[in-house]
Amino acid sequence: MLYQDLVFELEVDGSLRDIYAFKTTVDDWNRLLSLSSSLGKAAYFCDGDEAPLPSTANSIFDDADHSHLLRINLGGLFINTHFFVADEIELDLDPREITSQADLDLVLNFCAKIGQEIKRDIVITPENLPEVIYLCYLADQDKWQRLERP
Repeated sequence: MLYQDLVFELEVDGSLRDIYAFKTTVDDWNRLLSLSSSLGKAAYFCDGDEAPLPSTANSIFDDADHSHLLRINLGGLFINTHFFVADEIELDLDPREITSQADLDLVLNFCAKIGQEIKRDIVITPENLPEVIYLCYLADQDKWQRLERP
């Protein structure tokens, strides 16, 4: 994928871009937690306060009384997840942080590593529009596919 070809998908319009893996399990989340420190500098927050990263996602999903955030710093690009539901991994990123081919490559490599680890396709969409897929990482083929623009 070339940065200059994704002007529409990365347009700065005040919204985030979401990264999804669908039909996931708590085991997939556990693999994401295990992988997180190798993806970038990971920080975990509970109710806005930095805390040690839980060893399992079960403890996060069992704790509905608090807000949870995992932020992964890819060297100035921040990818976040709030642990909304166990059956869908949803992460977000700000397209303002993607300003070059190198930035785009960091994001795509990050997504591909997750897809390979959990053996699921990964999609990038507009914020809160999981049905509008801009890019899809096909885990079984280890390749990216750009979908038609809406």
